[in-house]
Amino acid sequence: MSRLDIEELTKTALALILVLCTFVFAFYQYPAPPPRPNLDQATSLVILPPRPFHLNKQENMTLFGVDGDDIVNRSRNDAVELRLSEKSNASLGVRTPSGAIWSKHISIRLQNGTVEFILLGRSPEFVTISANCIEKDPPTMALMSSLAIGGGLNLTHE
Repeated sequence: MSRLDIEELTKTALALILVLCTFVFAFYQYPAPPPRPNLDQATSLVILPPRPFHLNKQENMTLFGVDGDDIVNRSRNDAVELRLSEKSNASLGVRTPSGAIWSKHISIRLQNGTVEFILLGRSPEFVTISANCIEKDPPTMALMSSLAIGGGLNLTHE
């Protein structure tokens, strides 16, 4: 092969690589960032637990959908999933006309930005409640809250 043939072959190869790269980069997309919540709409879930939290007593709790200024957003009627750890001795409950339904996992719906549920603690422990909006439009941040059930801290002074 002559020097001119090698130059032509190199130019052709570079041209093909350039064309191929142009098509590859045309189809390549940067990942879109997750949608940012609008501060005028509820962006967080907040649980208001009773203080202190007693053993073997049905405690009323309230879940709120709040905006960026921590004000209850009365326009929210989202379906929310609440969960307790499977290892926990506590149970989440919903009041119905025929009594309470108890479980480690419940689905409830915010009504005008709030909803009430009950928690029954059966032994002294720290329970973790997680809350997620099932409906993701507009996006709402999930909640994870740890609560102490029963007793208080026993501090010994010497």
